[in-house]
Amino acid sequence: MRHWAVLIACCLLVGAGFTIPMLSFSVFIAPMVAYFGCSVTEVSIYFTFTAAAAVLSSAIGDRLLRKSMRVTVIVFSCAMGLAYLALAAFPSVHMVWVAGIVCGLGFPFCSTVLVPIAINNWFAVRQGTYIGIAFAMVGVFGMLYSPFFTAIIGAVGWRVCLVVAAIILVAIDCLVAVFLLRQHPSLLGLEALGAESAPTQLAEEAPEAQEAQEAEEIHVAEPAAAAPVPKGILTRRAFWLCAVVALLGGIFGTFNSQLNAAAQASGFDPMVAGLALSSASAGLMVGKIFMGWLKDFKGSAVAIVFGCTMGVIAFAVTSFGIATGNKSMLYLGAVLAGFCTCLATLSAAFLSSAAFEPAAYARAVAYLTAFCNLGMAIGVPFYSLSYDILGSYLPMFIACTVLPIACAFVAIMGIRAGKSEQVA
Repeated sequence: MRHWAVLIACCLLVGAGFTIPMLSFSVFIAPMVAYFGCSVTEVSIYFTFTAAAAVLSSAIGDRLLRKSMRVTVIVFSCAMGLAYLALAAFPSVHMVWVAGIVCGLGFPFCSTVLVPIAINNWFAVRQGTYIGIAFAMVGVFGMLYSPFFTAIIGAVGWRVCLVVAAIILVAIDCLVAVFLLRQHPSLLGLEALGAESAPTQLAEEAPEAQEAQEAEEIHVAEPAAAAPVPKGILTRRAFWLCAVVALLGGIFGTFNSQLNAAAQASGFDPMVAGLALSSASAGLMVGKIFMGWLKDFKGSAVAIVFGCTMGVIAFAVTSFGIATGNKSMLYLGAVLAGFCTCLATLSAAFLSSAAFEPAAYARAVAYLTAFCNLGMAIGVPFYSLSYDILGSYLPMFIACTVLPIACAFVAIMGIRAGKSEQVA
């Protein structure tokens, strides 16, 4: 049961430590704009500060998590909670930016960097599926928080609601860290789940599944003391090819945060824009689980190429829906986009398992997650500039039909280069 406790811990950490600061914070933007009497950009730039700060914390994430996973989660969760409490107590636009920076430094340690490492430590098989399930909790918890926070804001204001959000974040993360999360099975005299049965299970699977799994060796990390991290990861050609994929994945991921504004700016009413965002959340939730399963069944390259292919279709359908004012096409494009935008959180783990040796997995996840966050940081300004300069989000959506094609080709090149560069 200890293995499943860690999976539950990952799900809850994503549900609180990632969903609240990255997705659910959007419900505070409108009331904050009204309270401060400022522009939407001045408040929504919170997300840019958050993603930019996450680049730094992701890059060093594996170092702190290898030392003490539980303490790291507790410390940074409390820091995020205190930042929200400070914003509620001393409200100002600048405090919004400060809160964004603190949350950007904190959430990777509680979610995007931690989850792949923890699941890699505790599970020898079906890692992609379990990672997908954990990150799918963004959609599940997002659907729970949105009406709950909206109701509180309507009743007692955004400042009280922000305090409630801080309490939820700190309470869930700290309780999970204390009672469910553990560093490594070997510290408890256990092995990764499926470590012994993996070869037998592999032989019984379909030939194509066996080939995919043989191409990607089971990545079970050893305890920090027994598995020194290989040096020279940043000097490998494979890393920089994978970094480009992670960067593009982060840019794709900003689609969800811009969809509501893009729909309204394109002439759709707020109700339609809200339904489009709900459609994107549903697609994202299903997409993460499916992409994780596909990675386990066919390998990382196939999963990423599939996600990119769905991205081409999704962005094309969304662009058509916006250009023609067709609500059905807008909804369909939003659902399909979930299979591509999930690369913002899944691509780092997929690429690390395929292109790097087991001892380098955690470090590769941390570095590539930094590039995912960099993509999210620069993605929002790209969408905004498209609207400010051309008066429409449509040119950026059309451009996004081309980017997934390049992403797919670079991913294949990076994984192939990684296999030839792996250090035994």
